[in-house]
Amino acid sequence: MERGSIIFDESAFLSEEMINVYSAFAIVNKSFKTGKDASGKSIDPIRQRTFATNIPNQKFLISSASSTDTKYYSLYRDWSKRQIMGDPDYCVLHIDCEVAFKPTIHGKVIAPLLSRSTVESEMRTNPEKARREYYCQFTTEAGTDAIIKRGVITRNEETRKPVHCNETGDKKYGLFYDPARQMDNSFILVMEFYDVVQKDGTIDKRAKIVNGVNLLDVGKKIKSPMRTPDQVDYLKQMILDYNAGADGYGNIVGVWIDAGSGGGGVNIADYLMADWETADGIVHRGLIDKEFSADYVSRFPNAVDKVHLMSPAKYKSQMYEALIEMLTQDKISFTATYDNRDYLTVFDIDQENLIKEKEKIIERLKKNKNLNEKQFEEKVQEELNKVQSVNTKTIKLDWKDKIALANIDALKEEVINMVRKKRESGKDSFELTPEKARTLHDDRSYTLALGSWALMEERRKLLLQKPKQNKNDLLDKLTATIHGGIGLNK
Repeated sequence: MERGSIIFDESAFLSEEMINVYSAFAIVNKSFKTGKDASGKSIDPIRQRTFATNIPNQKFLISSASSTDTKYYSLYRDWSKRQIMGDPDYCVLHIDCEVAFKPTIHGKVIAPLLSRSTVESEMRTNPEKARREYYCQFTTEAGTDAIIKRGVITRNEETRKPVHCNETGDKKYGLFYDPARQMDNSFILVMEFYDVVQKDGTIDKRAKIVNGVNLLDVGKKIKSPMRTPDQVDYLKQMILDYNAGADGYGNIVGVWIDAGSGGGGVNIADYLMADWETADGIVHRGLIDKEFSADYVSRFPNAVDKVHLMSPAKYKSQMYEALIEMLTQDKISFTATYDNRDYLTVFDIDQENLIKEKEKIIERLKKNKNLNEKQFEEKVQEELNKVQSVNTKTIKLDWKDKIALANIDALKEEVINMVRKKRESGKDSFELTPEKARTLHDDRSYTLALGSWALMEERRKLLLQKPKQNKNDLLDKLTATIHGGIGLNK
């Protein structure tokens, strides 16, 4: 690479190593001269001083704000101090959205590219991200006390469109609802549960976040306030959409509802017990938590046992422990960070070719007995990345998609700002950091904790369903291993 000026775009999201390595290309003194003139004589050093100096190489770091633990922030802080002290070699420009609202050409005001309504909407949905993106305010995270680091979420992000119904009719979904009488805190998270076949043929249960609905956003879009009965109706329709007509709600793993007194979750579960009729005249069976609402089972014998009322006083600590375990083990995936555009650029994959190549890769890698499960998966993915079966395509987003992506981003912000508070009882509490408690809610992260708990329970069921190994089979394997070790097994 030729030495010269270096321009970093979106430098807030670059690693410290990358910034340091590429910045080195700008340290060369462009005015340095040596050698001989046209006559072959060495250039006199005194004469060299008369040569015009060149404009020195420059480093440009351009980006929206980041968190305060990044290399970009440390440079922003250091260079600002140097500029204030009068150092002419440093310049820091802080340009927020207020400037973008009033653009001019030759002194005349023109229509802005960015609208104030967009910023206000983002401030309501995800204030942390909006302050960084639009107001260039560097934010703090929970740091070393955080239960989940941002990097854990980043490595599990996928560029994909939200899912609003069970299009194929063969997928399994879980719905997680944290209701509130104040509608801005009523949130429904949807996760798809799926199986991954391991190297040894066993099944590993995982989940992906496919939708996140803030009922306040829905109410504004349909221009109707979402009272509790309206919220229940919306939840019922979501259950039907993700079930796709399966008998006994077979495509619904469950509906988990916060049973805390503040949101009235128990009352909402009461609304779900009775059979109900949709506008097309079809009657649908009710849903019930047969353990929590045991007294009502006889009154609603047709209700399906799919509801799980979760008391935060009893389960909250365990649910957040499950969240930590499932995320750190990479068992839950997220949608990629949303850039507020009307479309997504995704990979268009030739599935048929990819499946064939994947089968070949797996068969080849199975011969390598030195790979553990994680190394095996990483190697498979590495080999798949070399397969030429991918093109890019653009997918348009509707208003539901945009709301879902924005809410999932807000969920991520809540999760990385949650900290553990130790208790003598050993049952720790999990809360937002004190400085974020005033600006953020924890409702979205709570639904993810519900989802993590549900995933852990599904994984536990798989373990319990594994067939017990016959003692004779185990003895035969042990004998064969011993014989093989001493050279008796021919």
